[in-house]
Amino acid sequence: MFEEFFSFSEDPFALEPDLKFFFLTENHEKVLLHLVYGITEAKGFTLLLGETGTGKTTFIRHLLSMLGLHINAIPIFDPPKTFDDLLEVILRELKLPLEEGNSRSRLWQLNEYLYQKSAQNETLLIILDEAQNLSKEFLEQLRLLCSPDPVRPRF
Repeated sequence: MFEEFFSFSEDPFALEPDLKFFFLTENHEKVLLHLVYGITEAKGFTLLLGETGTGKTTFIRHLLSMLGLHINAIPIFDPPKTFDDLLEVILRELKLPLEEGNSRSRLWQLNEYLYQKSAQNETLLIILDEAQNLSKEFLEQLRLLCSPDPVRPRF
């Protein structure tokens, strides 16, 4: 319908985001600069809010295309329901062996990885799309994970 009326050669409103249709407005540029600053300066939590259908996922994909090689980004577009499952997803994405145990042992494993990468000036970026679906308990565990540790950095 849109293709015919506007003489589009393809559907710009497909369900899956497509970066070739991404339009960066002046406000988008400001938000992008804030996000890049938060990431490059390791500010911990950075939040991107927007109504459903406003292009947050496409914006995230554009952001990921801009990041330098020293930033290891793990985008999670459908976050797991538990914090332990999130740790498992992160460890799998990092191609680390999954040690048997609970979330405490997985957390320790992730912290060791982060400590080593931090010493090499590398940054791990975890992007949780659809985070509004996470429980308060999950978000609190995530907040604690992102809290700066004076001895060892976490994120």
